[in-house]
Amino acid sequence: FNGYAVNFPKVKTVGVGAFYNCTNLQWIYLPALSGSNALGGSPSDNVVFKDVAYSGYIQVPSYYSQSNAGGRDGDIAYLQDTLGWGVNWL
Repeated sequence: FNGYAVNFPKVKTVGVGAFYNCTNLQWIYLPALSGSNALGGSPSDNVVFKDVAYSGYIQVPSYYSQSNAGGRDGDIAYLQDTLGWGVNWL
């Protein structure tokens, strides 16, 4: 593990572009996220984690695996599909 980790055990929302261009960020822990708009204000957007490191790991509530009309939240999908991140659904 050569990158940075963030551990936010009590954070309930994360704003648009919160981690934009954090190219060394490789591990994120957000167990307290709450609500359909908790990541970037909309389940379909994908700009919270824009341009973070490739091949990281995130831990978020399992709600975000189905919060976008039955599919993954857009930000989580971006991490997985575009940047190759792993997800641990809590």
